[in-house]
Amino acid sequence: MAHFVKVNSQNIVEATYVIANNELLDEDGNEDEARGINFCKRLFGSGTYLQTSYNTYANKHFDADNNEDSGTPFRKNYASLGYIWDADNNGFHEPQPYASWTLDTNSLAWEAPILFPKYDKDYWWDEDAYQEDNTTGWVEIEI
Repeated sequence: MAHFVKVNSQNIVEATYVIANNELLDEDGNEDEARGINFCKRLFGSGTYLQTSYNTYANKHFDADNNEDSGTPFRKNYASLGYIWDADNNGFHEPQPYASWTLDTNSLAWEAPILFPKYDKDYWWDEDAYQEDNTTGWVEIEI
């Protein structure tokens, strides 16, 4: 199965589609994005369609068990509804989650201005706390 999205005039993903591979294969049995785009246009109407990879996140390829592998990442991130198509960086990214976060143009992943504290606890980002004191921002979730 291949995944395609439709982006609007603001480059925002407005629809996602799963297409059977046999609609994409060329005469030699190789996947061809142009065939998928043409299929989407015939089935769903005119628009801008792009292929996305279910196995790509932060410009890394992951296997079926969600382990990073040696596969080739495709378009930086798997695109979902509301994601943004960045043609300059040939990839998709989420909308900016917080005003203080910056976009890494290699991975098209948003990065907090402060490193995540520990992976053995749960945290959430408090933008107001960061704006008041830019040495804080991650707040531990009390369970």
